[in-house]
Amino acid sequence: MHIERHVFGSYKGYTTLARSPGVSIEDCRLLERCAFSIGQTYDSKFYKSLGKDPAFFTQQLPGHRRALTRITEGEKDSAGRSTLCCISVILSESDWNTVLMGDIGALMDSREAWKWDGSGDISALELAIRGDLSIPVRSRNKALLIISQIERCFVTHRQVVCSEADVDRDTVRAVEMMLPTAVRPRVTTGYRLLSTQCPTSLVVLAEQGAGAVSFHPNERFGYSPYAQAIKTGGIEGGTLPLQVISGYRDFGAPPRQQATSTHTVVVEKERPVNRWLVAAALLLGVLLGMVAMIPLRHWYMSSKGLVKHENRWLTPAEKDFSERLSANLIAPFQDGWATTQAVKRAEDRQILVGNKWMTEQEYLLAQARKNEGRLFNGRSWVAPEEYTANYLQSNGWQQVDNVWVKGSDLPQELIDKHMRSRSMVSYRGGWLPADVMMSLLSQIPATQDSSLLRDDPTQAAPADEGEAE
Repeated sequence: MHIERHVFGSYKGYTTLARSPGVSIEDCRLLERCAFSIGQTYDSKFYKSLGKDPAFFTQQLPGHRRALTRITEGEKDSAGRSTLCCISVILSESDWNTVLMGDIGALMDSREAWKWDGSGDISALELAIRGDLSIPVRSRNKALLIISQIERCFVTHRQVVCSEADVDRDTVRAVEMMLPTAVRPRVTTGYRLLSTQCPTSLVVLAEQGAGAVSFHPNERFGYSPYAQAIKTGGIEGGTLPLQVISGYRDFGAPPRQQATSTHTVVVEKERPVNRWLVAAALLLGVLLGMVAMIPLRHWYMSSKGLVKHENRWLTPAEKDFSERLSANLIAPFQDGWATTQAVKRAEDRQILVGNKWMTEQEYLLAQARKNEGRLFNGRSWVAPEEYTANYLQSNGWQQVDNVWVKGSDLPQELIDKHMRSRSMVSYRGGWLPADVMMSLLSQIPATQDSSLLRDDPTQAAPADEGEAE
């Protein structure tokens, strides 16, 4: 039996460490990908247990070949960490089925197959190994229950995940031996793996593994049609029914298409179906559904705040925009929209300054006047002083001695100042010209009471300085 070999491990990172001449680069890539997916742990107890109970998995390779990978503890890497060493042996399908007969136990117990000196060179081997057809009674029924679950999951490609506490190495060996020859290339197994990411049909999780167990072998689940065929084929007598294993073709098929004990296919006759009646029922259902959707759609659109406008559902803002567009109140302008009045002014080259639209000539004149310090009073551009005077006069103010006052609210001090500036003299609550006042004073005798000259005659005359003393 010709065997090619491949070694995967880590010195400074996991990679292919050695391969025999018959292992291609593509084979290395497939073996590495599967080895990377078995999971990782830092539990030293798991590494030590691999010496007595090594983990393994099977894998199908191109060219009608099947590989068995044995996982043991490797050497410490460059950082002093524990590593896994995966050594794979590769057989042809014919040797696997006819010579080994799926007995992975015989291959696992061969020391020569797994010998490696740690160098980059590893040779192919020619080994005389034959499979043992005997299966222990304690593993037989449990293996049939697992095969039954694999058959149920075969069409949907679901993975069967068991626990190391429920399934041992001999049970996985029995599963490999009892698999139908026709489906063996599509069914693979893995034992004591650390993750369910490994793409095998059966995963037996180690105690330290991460993942959910989906199946516990129990007779209450019953046996599949293929498992029943194995049981009736003589497995109960301790003999592996090779004829059933090599000739079974309905693995994973629906129950009504399963073969009988003589392997003839029984298919139930289907009742004729009136296709026109089915088509009419479907069409009627579609029409009723469309009619029912009309009020439902109206309610849904209304609940979203949309309104119907010209057979379209629009937001209020979109409806207002559409109406304004229909009434020619807005028009396209540059990269957006503007009112028609604004578009016309833009075409006439008018400029909006504050709240007033101006022609370009008016705008240039306004800028020139503004630069001269003038202000616009609504009719023309004037100096700031004139603008202020016009504004105050238009609001009822008047200027008295360079002071602006409103209406008749003139301060008394301002009135006095204004009258004195015109040579007027205050006399008894009124004002007299200065020359009239002098004429009046010349007609009064010197001995007469000077109170006549005072504004208030009742007021006593002030005492002389001498009398005061």
